[in-house]
Amino acid sequence: MKLRFPKLHKCVLLWPVLWGITFFCFLSNTYRVRRTTLRQTLADFRADNQKTKLLKIFDNNDVS
Repeated sequence: MKLRFPKLHKCVLLWPVLWGITFFCFLSNTYRVRRTTLRQTLADFRADNQKTKLLKIFDNNDVS
């Protein structure tokens, strides 16, 4: 929201409207650019999220 509306995001009262516009733009970009459905986009995100949970980057094994 800060990137799309750099000045308007400071007005808290406009946030619901800005969220609606952002969600509508996300949906239209999903269909036009990615040529997928919202369901497929969310499924891909969940699959990628599961892969990142398997990474052990921030485990601290030095502490005993």
